[in-house]
Amino acid sequence: MSPNPDDSLSDRSWLDDGGELGALIRAFDWSGTALGPLAEWPQSLRTATGLLLRSPVPIVLLWGERGYMIYNDAYSLFAGKRHPDLLGSEVREGWSEVADFNDNVMRVGLAGGTLAYKDQELTLHRHGRPEPVWMNLDYSPVIDESGQPAGVIAIVVETSERVRAEQSIRANEARLRFLDTLRESTARYTDADALLATTTRMLGKYLGVSICAYADMDDDENAFTIRGDWAAPGSQSIVGRYKLTDFGRLAVTRLTAGEAFVLNDSHAELSAEEAEAFGALGAAATVCMPLIRSGRLTALMAIHQREPRVWQPDDMALLTEVVERSWAHIERVRAEAAVRDGERRFRESLEEKVRERTAALMQAEQALMQAQKMEALGNLTGGIAHDFNNLLMAVQGSLELLRERMPPDPLLLRLVDNARSGAERGAVLTRRMLAFARRQELASERVDVRHLVEGMTELMQRALGSTVIVETRFGAQPAVVDADVNQLESALLNLAVNARDAMDGVGTITIATDEVQVPADDGALAAGRYVRLSMTDSGSGMNEATLKRATEPFFTTKGVGKGTGLGLSMVHGLAEQLGGTLILSSRPDVGTTAEIWLPAVDAQTPVATSGRAIEPVPAVAATAPDEARVILAVDDDDLVRATTIEMLEAMGYRVLAARSGAEALRLLERTRVHLVVTDHAMPQMTGTQLAQRVREVDPTLPVVLVTGYADIAGGAADDLPRLAKPFTYAALTETVARALPRA
Repeated sequence: MSPNPDDSLSDRSWLDDGGELGALIRAFDWSGTALGPLAEWPQSLRTATGLLLRSPVPIVLLWGERGYMIYNDAYSLFAGKRHPDLLGSEVREGWSEVADFNDNVMRVGLAGGTLAYKDQELTLHRHGRPEPVWMNLDYSPVIDESGQPAGVIAIVVETSERVRAEQSIRANEARLRFLDTLRESTARYTDADALLATTTRMLGKYLGVSICAYADMDDDENAFTIRGDWAAPGSQSIVGRYKLTDFGRLAVTRLTAGEAFVLNDSHAELSAEEAEAFGALGAAATVCMPLIRSGRLTALMAIHQREPRVWQPDDMALLTEVVERSWAHIERVRAEAAVRDGERRFRESLEEKVRERTAALMQAEQALMQAQKMEALGNLTGGIAHDFNNLLMAVQGSLELLRERMPPDPLLLRLVDNARSGAERGAVLTRRMLAFARRQELASERVDVRHLVEGMTELMQRALGSTVIVETRFGAQPAVVDADVNQLESALLNLAVNARDAMDGVGTITIATDEVQVPADDGALAAGRYVRLSMTDSGSGMNEATLKRATEPFFTTKGVGKGTGLGLSMVHGLAEQLGGTLILSSRPDVGTTAEIWLPAVDAQTPVATSGRAIEPVPAVAATAPDEARVILAVDDDDLVRATTIEMLEAMGYRVLAARSGAEALRLLERTRVHLVVTDHAMPQMTGTQLAQRVREVDPTLPVVLVTGYADIAGGAADDLPRLAKPFTYAALTETVARALPRA
């Protein structure tokens, strides 16, 4: 069945699974924009829109010269109350407050350039008022069918919370630095007036106030003497005698209770008479801190501003700290050496806590950023690998069919075989990408790791060469895990090849196994028993920077063409997919140790010891196909569906085709078939869901599930035969023969 060209133009399946924004884009009247109706959108615009709608990261597409905005659900949260008005708007108008910034983005992007900003600050009106926003921004051009940039795609990750936290940390550090400078400047003083004169001067300048003063209270806790002060240019000294009651009842109540007295605007907060008393001091805003000793108000320190001022918590905290430190210093002077020693211990303890907290914060932040980066890379890599599997399926299947129909021309056959080899290499690459993304299909079985290593040591030795010595050291306890034997062997071989290259082909590789009990408070792994499979080399090792990036996909220290950069990332992904982890440790010029930690299982049942299953799979006599055998092929990808049909028809089966689960069910209502071969990852209705519906209608009808990666929920279709993309003609033949009921 051939797809209707008119239907394909109006097909909006690329908007499926797009969340709220997918629905809004579908409902939006695009005919009023230069983009035109959805049915007329070019494939490049559809593809870019489909990708961003499925991304958990905030992404916005700016299409055309005017930058029409198309974005996903995550970006709508970033946009705040500007959503949904931003959808379909021109970016320079949608974000008019940063029009110049976006104008530069469009010029650079449409010229084929890229832009990247880290912690870029822009003032946006997201909630009806201007607010500073910090973001990590990455802009890249989107190429259209003509090969020219037609739009700009932007990944927008808001970092405001982290930046504000860093600013708070810097402010705290600045406060601590000031306090430390103040301490150093006053440490030599033994006279209280000299100490407080320096303190008021430094504090007043640091806070930018008009006056900073200190006073002693009389025994009646009302009269007081301002003994010293510092006044900024334009302000007068206020040294002299005063009464607390002249400044109002609120001042008396707060200060005698040992609480700070705070005024942001004396005329707005006090009566005219009370405000006048502060006006005589040249103060419209005031913070006064009391000193209580033995239950009595004994001294005051205050800062004043000529104009109204909203005092910040940092101002209050610093003044509180200065008051406490200043009076503590005076008391320490009077107590001489014993108190000075206590001050030293306090200072050292405080500084150590600051260092510890600061270090605990740039490490927590680094760990979070790395986790987010690796998660984003995993999602992106897995998605790309899945799409490439579909492409490789079409290429590989078509090449197999083509070779069967080729004339016996050696040159033509060699060219086709070269193309098939390239497709196979592409399939290997996608499997490694899926391994990193933890989306590969795993055939888990019970594996004795020790026997596995022993069984492949000879193979490993041949692969590594005679100048590499392979030693094994096995623990006394059994080392049994649930794993995919082939994938675990591949991981070990990858590690061994890396070790050989690190040793320049000469040295010793030590493979060891042991069992480790992980406690409940371990952050990396769940509590329980683990088998630790380690490989240590005597190579050049890695420095700290290289070690941190070693498991990133496509990162390699090898020369061009000598490595894909997916080896360690594949091992890391496999270990995590099996419930464990990969731990790397290395020292330059000493060597590297790679440890695969996997959950241990009891060794009560038979285990696999090599890349072969314990019991051989019984041979299946292929069912001779005939025209009466009808197979329904279901796949939303036109290329894959067409290739699958060609293969099945080449085997002699009669084939019906459906591009969706719903279409397949309609066909089954009116046509009898003997087997359903369906892709799993389809929009609206997955292959697993289709299989469940088929069983409800006809429990005897067999279904084969085709999948590009391990995206099927556990238990959803465990009993269905599966076929992994890209599959070969032989694999399809065998799977169909096994699945079809015997005639």
